[in-house]
Amino acid sequence: MNAELMTQAFKAHLEKSFPDLRIGAYTSGQTSDNDLGYHLAKIAFTRERSDRLVGLYSFEVYVSSTGQSSQEQLVDRLIEALETLDQGELFCRASEVIWEHQNSTSKATVVYMIRSIRQRESAVKMQSMDQKPLGIK
Repeated sequence: MNAELMTQAFKAHLEKSFPDLRIGAYTSGQTSDNDLGYHLAKIAFTRERSDRLVGLYSFEVYVSSTGQSSQEQLVDRLIEALETLDQGELFCRASEVIWEHQNSTSKATVVYMIRSIRQRESAVKMQSMDQKPLGIK
């Protein structure tokens, strides 16, 4: 799984979970008309065995300031939606969900762990060679 595919799956999952909200990529320092902004904050890979890697994908989701009662409902819906990423062939559970609220900014950080296994190449079987008698001259 590469970063671009993971980001596309994350965006599609947010759009499926929140069809009533405007969702878009977030860039720091940029004002946006979106209700939810997201970006891939960090990727880390760890080797478990020679044929298996573990990728940790950390996303940050920013919530725009809305009414107090609607924001509390949105927080509950958001945390529930972020717990499981289910998009086509990709299904994974969040290993960590953190909710932060500072000043007027609310942010959720979610980490997904995906194991990838390198397919072993099929072994080349040795075949017997036909030997022809050597003619000595």
